[in-house]
Amino acid sequence: MPPRAAAAPAPPDTRGVGRSLAQLSGSIVVGISALSVARERGLIITYGLGSCVGVAIYDPARKLGGICHYMLPDSRQNSRAATDPLMFGDLAVPALFEAFQRQGGDLARAEVYIAGGASVAALNDVFDIGGRNVRVAREAIVAARQRIRGEECGGRASRTLSLDLATGEILITTPGLQPRRLR
Repeated sequence: MPPRAAAAPAPPDTRGVGRSLAQLSGSIVVGISALSVARERGLIITYGLGSCVGVAIYDPARKLGGICHYMLPDSRQNSRAATDPLMFGDLAVPALFEAFQRQGGDLARAEVYIAGGASVAALNDVFDIGGRNVRVAREAIVAARQRIRGEECGGRASRTLSLDLATGEILITTPGLQPRRLR
């Protein structure tokens, strides 16, 4: 009997109303109000984490990971939640964890990282959107019985968050500063 061929990996789970995801030379770019989960090779990256928050999850045994990028903390009193749920942290973080598990990720092995939540505009200081976004990420992560392995949040600078699927490296870049590794 001939050996069975290995099952093809599942295609990446990429959601976000189509406007926010681009695949460029092995990289998956996650825009605002979007998420992506993929495995084995390439880079998942999200730009422009000012008051927005990016959450990354990684399963080192399966080399499977994902990132979500949301801009507001709470969907409960916002009519846009029905049409753009990934805009809101209370919906985007659980959706990331669900997509991660659907692709074969194991939450028992998962490593979770967060970045963003800066105060980059005067209005953000009044409403503390960045701080509220970080609190919602932490609450959703705890609700999923996960712990945060690393974070870079707050301050006044915008950040870029990337995840190398082959190595699990989580990198934070900020204009004018040296890149920092969270993993």
